[in-house]
Amino acid sequence: MKIKHLLFGAGASLAAIGVTVGITGAAHASTTTNISIPNVSITSMNTLTVPAKVSGAASGGSVYYAWDVKASPNYSDSSTHALGAYWGYPGEWTDGVQWWPGLNPLGEYHAYPSASWGATDPGAENTATFYVRLGAREQIGVSRSGSRVSVRACIQRYNDNEDGYYGRGGWQNWTGHYTTIYQFRSGGIYGKGRWVGIKSMVTGSNGCTGTYTFTYGLKREYKGVTAGTSTIWGATSSIWNR
Repeated sequence: MKIKHLLFGAGASLAAIGVTVGITGAAHASTTTNISIPNVSITSMNTLTVPAKVSGAASGGSVYYAWDVKASPNYSDSSTHALGAYWGYPGEWTDGVQWWPGLNPLGEYHAYPSASWGATDPGAENTATFYVRLGAREQIGVSRSGSRVSVRACIQRYNDNEDGYYGRGGWQNWTGHYTTIYQFRSGGIYGKGRWVGIKSMVTGSNGCTGTYTFTYGLKREYKGVTAGTSTIWGATSSIWNR
């Protein structure tokens, strides 16, 4: 697997490379060198370079550290190919593992401490986990007529193997999948407002649910939330105030 060596500055934008803002890898004591890697959401067929942040070295910024990235939860397992490696100095965004949508398997990946890749002193390093899944998106429509409220939701998910040959991808209707409509109510538990699920509906062949109509006299906010799977991220719609 080829690796594209690309140095990210401290102000690099994650959104520009198509990765989510969720960061994995728990904080450790200052004597441990840590790597934090963002989760990846595949929303196009463009090749991605996934950055990582190195921090917390006991020896300061002059020591070089490295991690091997594999799909297996067992570092010594040779049945899965290494995705690549990260290496660099503490306090910087470092070389990124390159990802090819449709070719690299989706799922869970682990960055293991490594003495290779030119590391001068691996020392104590963390093991970080990140996830690569297909993106999803959701839209809802809400209308009100007097005290009657009608809601409907549509969801899509990205497909990185649309043609069966890993050459073309695109957005498609997410059929046969449940989404839940939530209503924000003031009050709630201990007087605090909260989101309350009011209806779960399954999508049809067009990726949309049927229309759910109910009676509620007060104006409220509504949103749709779709749970993810092991290979597809969940999605949340924008909020409607009706």
